Amino acid sequence: MSSSVQPISLADHKPHGLSDWRSVYDFVLAIYRADSLLFQLGSALVLLALISTALLLAYPAPVSNLSVWIKPIKFDISFGTYAWTVAWWISLLRNEGDPRILLRRSFFFTIAIEVACISLQAGRTAIAGRSVRTPLDSAIGVLSTTMIFFNTLLVIWIAFVFWREAYGLSSIYSWANRLGLLIFLFGNAIGGQMLAHHGHTIGAPNNSAGLPFLNWSTIGGDLRISHFLSIHAIQVLPLAAFLLTRVRPHWPERKQRLAIFVTASAFSAFVLLTYLEAILGIPFLRP
Repeated sequence: MSSSVQPISLADHKPHGLSDWRSVYDFVLAIYRADSLLFQLGSALVLLALISTALLLAYPAPVSNLSVWIKPIKFDISFGTYAWTVAWWISLLRNEGDPRILLRRSFFFTIAIEVACISLQAGRTAIAGRSVRTPLDSAIGVLSTTMIFFNTLLVIWIAFVFWREAYGLSSIYSWANRLGLLIFLFGNAIGGQMLAHHGHTIGAPNNSAGLPFLNWSTIGGDLRISHFLSIHAIQVLPLAAFLLTRVRPHWPERKQRLAIFVTASAFSAFVLLTYLEAILGIPFLRP
């Protein structure tokens, strides 16, 4: 397989306006040029989320008062945007050739296998009409956990490289990505905590009363909230940098960099607050 990685900086993307479809097209085209393999994976996962949504509407298949299709929808969207973000990361690395090809293929397979495990479990549960616990389920669970572990190692690798060298980015975008990666790794640690304890709700049963669709517990603490926020820091902080450069384009580089540090600190504080609430058994929102 030949590499189709073409370095391109989304930081240079200048939209024509939020109401102009060409700005969206140009943005999507930039991601495709960055890495077509991961772009196609992300697009396939978004399509899979739409299919799961259709199944949710046509055949809810509730188990413990929650449709089995909700988890695949959330993970397909999350991993889809993650694949697109990784495509951008890889396009910004200085190393050409084999290292980048190995990274993109490794990310592709770990993401694809993890999503396949989630979708397979949802389908089996929907057919059975209840949560199933068989040796096959255990094997799928081990495979899924292994993919998460390897994906985390890949992120640590790319974070280490990104901290040292990335081209095509101004200082504000470089720091937005670096800080986003650090917060993302904290979110991965929370995910590991949930796996180790075989649950995400503290002070209440798993999958008890929760917010619509998200199902975040409204009667106990829920680790999924801080996990969700922190893993999406890799999109939130670069987006904040993008908006800052558009709203305050004449700010000097030092002031822009300070602003992104303040933004990252505020975001981190909010993540930490939701984490502390969760481990204390306090619900994020009450009905």
